[in-house]
Amino acid sequence: MKSHQRRIQPLSGRTERIGRFAIPGPIWLAACLLVSMPGTAHAQTTRQLNQCPGQVSGQLAFRTLQLARDTPIGAPISEVQTLTYSFRCESNKRNAGPFRASGHVSLPVSATVPDAWESGTPGIGIRVTDSYGDRVVSNIGTPASIVIGPSMVRGGSMTTQLSFQLVKTGTISSTQVRRQSMLAFYTYSASSLSTYGVPSAQTALPSTALPAARSCRVTTPDVSVPLLAAHAYDLGDVGSTTGNTTFFIGLQCDNDANVYMTLTDATMPGNRSELLTLTNDSTAQGVRLRIRNPDNEPVRFGPDSATAGTLNQWRVGQTSGAMNIRMSAEYVSTGNVTPGTVRGVATFTMSYQ
Repeated sequence: MKSHQRRIQPLSGRTERIGRFAIPGPIWLAACLLVSMPGTAHAQTTRQLNQCPGQVSGQLAFRTLQLARDTPIGAPISEVQTLTYSFRCESNKRNAGPFRASGHVSLPVSATVPDAWESGTPGIGIRVTDSYGDRVVSNIGTPASIVIGPSMVRGGSMTTQLSFQLVKTGTISSTQVRRQSMLAFYTYSASSLSTYGVPSAQTALPSTALPAARSCRVTTPDVSVPLLAAHAYDLGDVGSTTGNTTFFIGLQCDNDANVYMTLTDATMPGNRSELLTLTNDSTAQGVRLRIRNPDNEPVRFGPDSATAGTLNQWRVGQTSGAMNIRMSAEYVSTGNVTPGTVRGVATFTMSYQ
């Protein structure tokens, strides 16, 4: 979405009255997607002579999937879900062990997030951690296997937990999460490296419908800020301020979103200070403009970008429904003030993360 910049009309009359300031509203909007993605963990148990039976306790069910367009690659988009895996080796096994539980991986490692598997749905990956050693195991993909938990002896057992969390790996455009097998667990003898029996336990991601992406809109795309009248003697000292004027930027979102904002100096886009450059047709000298955020802190200018982590991007807060962002603008003395008009143009870019 391009930035639309609108200029401020100059003031006429006495030179002691210093300008008016306006902020146009190019807005980058992000889809706010709330998804319930239930899952199942399937367990199979057997009593074959050469197998360590296993089972899975719990269900893989991602209840809240939060997607925003500007969420960075690799960031979590769900809560953490944990499953417990238990294996017991029969005392009549032919091999004395030790035995290990090995998970055959069905998913590839993501090309953009090296510690997560691709889920089969574009843009969505899954990061898996083994509680034994607190290590990520989703950095190894198909056709390899991962070893989980501690070793077992004949007649012994082992329990470990795997934690699953969905992460963003790219642009998410699908409306359906396809069912995918993730892990099939076998037991094997660490001494002979032979695998026993059919899978002891399996974990899969079920097919889940994704609702259509929701969006936010700016209810005040054009913000005009006529500053209060000012006099040169109010700005006698460098750094002195006057004419502080409040204005609001309005949003309307379908559902919760973490809102961030970046202000850009339209006259000098490379400006990274907190003082707005005056337009070329301003006639006053020794004065500039400063914008403050809802916490009354000066806002430094940054590039016109909605990317998460953009320089001088700041968090507005979390919104649900309507939201009015309270801002203010003021004159700032930068030197010997001479009478004239002051005009400034800035753009604001919203980011939803």
